[in-house]
Amino acid sequence: MDLNKTPNISIIEEQLNSTTFISECPATCSNEGNTLENFFIRSYRTPGNESSSKLSRLSIIIRRSLKIGTRRGDGQVVQEKKKVVQDKVSPPFTEYTDLRPEYFIVPKYGSFDFLNKLVQNKQFGQLKQFLRENSWPVTHEIRKHLWEVLISYSDKEFESSKFFYREQIESLLKSKEIRFVPILYPLCAVFLHYHPVDVAFACINRLLAQGNKFVFQSEIAVYASRYTLLSMLKKFKKRVYNKLKKKLGSEENKIVELMANWHFWIFKCLPFPYLVRLIDCFLFEGQKMLARAVLTILYLWHKQQHQISKQNNDTNKVAMDENKLNQLNFEISSVASKVPVSVQTFLDIGFSIRRFSNGTLFRQQRHYENKFWEVELLLFNYGLDVHERAKAKYFGTGESFVWRLDDELKLPIIYTWSDQLCDNYFMAAHDKFLIIGSGGGDAIAIRDELVEGSSRASRTYQSPELVSGGL
Repeated sequence: MDLNKTPNISIIEEQLNSTTFISECPATCSNEGNTLENFFIRSYRTPGNESSSKLSRLSIIIRRSLKIGTRRGDGQVVQEKKKVVQDKVSPPFTEYTDLRPEYFIVPKYGSFDFLNKLVQNKQFGQLKQFLRENSWPVTHEIRKHLWEVLISYSDKEFESSKFFYREQIESLLKSKEIRFVPILYPLCAVFLHYHPVDVAFACINRLLAQGNKFVFQSEIAVYASRYTLLSMLKKFKKRVYNKLKKKLGSEENKIVELMANWHFWIFKCLPFPYLVRLIDCFLFEGQKMLARAVLTILYLWHKQQHQISKQNNDTNKVAMDENKLNQLNFEISSVASKVPVSVQTFLDIGFSIRRFSNGTLFRQQRHYENKFWEVELLLFNYGLDVHERAKAKYFGTGESFVWRLDDELKLPIIYTWSDQLCDNYFMAAHDKFLIIGSGGGDAIAIRDELVEGSSRASRTYQSPELVSGGL
């Protein structure tokens, strides 16, 4: 090599101008070339270090161009990184994982004591920011209790749910009805990384007890969620929506079909550190956190497509046919599995969406649930005036009746009002139950989500059990 050869100063200046200080970069991040990461990684520059940093970078660039090693002398000492983790070998969090708790010497992250203080003082605004800004590693010691505290702080029955775990499991295994919750299995699997079985069960039980706030629990709700997410995409990420529409054609049905894979993008494709941090915020903020994650994944996919289009000079004017729908889903899944930004930046992209509340999400969700909740065949009708329907207790008149089907004749056997001198319990209804014909027992009783029912002998209609065994 000719050391007397003068380096090209114009090339050096171009390299200097394209160099960026990076404050936080994931393991998969690269600073070389025009990569997608450069759109998201935040840099810093202060007045005090601007000139010196440029000179330092210029010196490094010149030395690299001449293939000269970095200077070790002149009073410069290469310092070793300070130890931040104790040399303490701990057992795994649970028997279902190899992850072991790490205890940090330097208080780099928010502490468990401060978390407890925010929860006990009900400082929920600060708690939300605390969860958003503390990017605890997947092995941080706080994870032994973090999720349990976030779920149990307002549940008086949480401890009893842990205590009666085995009895409740046996009862649930005998039940014939199972709720439709596609994300239930991956949620349980993630919880078992950090909590024993009884605690994980109590946590999941608490999430399910709060209805659709955290998980959609019916087939119609899960089906409607794809339309809800599409409406959120149109409202908050219009360019991404237009890109998908351009790819799949003018019909929204194709985009809806694509959006049906949203829970796979999160719970199957996202790397584990991203999923864990997402659940940190999800357990406090609810469904909107999952929706933010879906929009973020689609946004990153759109950015990647934009970069590819610029490099290939491809306008993508031709819409994709039906066979390409799987290819598009594969592209989005690939972005989700190889996220081109850091964990915190991934969350920050979702947090940057303004005026995105659970109220906004659930209004759209209810709209689509009501739209698709169509009964093809009307089996019976019970009409009452407004005054009767407004009553809080039993209501109705003697014009009502109950019936059962004769096994041999295959004809209905009708039981009408007994008209006896006793209390008449014709009908009672609430959000969680529907009762017809009570007194001694309920002729028809449907409870919970209209999936469990029973029948007993009723004095109001003088009817026996309408079904064999009463269930």
